[in-house]
Amino acid sequence: MAAILSATLSHCEIKNRNGSPVSGKDFLLSLALGIDIASYLGISAKGELKFFRPAAASGFGAVAALSKIENFLLVEINNALGIMYSQTCGNMQSHVEGVPILGLQIGFNAKAALASMDLTMAGFPGPKRVFNGEHGYFNLIENNQFDLGYMKENIGNHWMVNELAHKPYPSGRLTHGLVHAIKDLKTKH
Repeated sequence: MAAILSATLSHCEIKNRNGSPVSGKDFLLSLALGIDIASYLGISAKGELKFFRPAAASGFGAVAALSKIENFLLVEINNALGIMYSQTCGNMQSHVEGVPILGLQIGFNAKAALASMDLTMAGFPGPKRVFNGEHGYFNLIENNQFDLGYMKENIGNHWMVNELAHKPYPSGRLTHGLVHAIKDLKTKH
């Protein structure tokens, strides 16, 4: 949700400053839609992580949210997604080496989503076979290991925002139990 929320907040702030405020209802609906797109991309992936999915998938989610706010037509959504794909980052090498740039990849994709919107509104075209092309997202980033069945059955019927979990500590989710246990021990002893 990090790229989705930050890009959507930024876009809405600019629209408000320009005299076109976004209603709370439209803001929340756009966020929910963006979360759906990012989540279903992640759920569809079945292979080993080659790209940091929270970064890569949330860039597409951010574009979906912003496209809803701008009431884009299908051709504009396709252009924005294509432009986003052309900028998508999130390789796992940063994760393997444990360098802080890993977290910034989410920010890079939020920035790319905003740039994708600007370029689309300026009439710039993007590639169209973003997800299913011979060098598309599922082929390149997910090594052609994906299953769209769950998404096809549930998108539009099951909002993934209801499945979000709070991440209480700024560390990998696998360390949260340990951090919580240490806090408990510190409180008790």
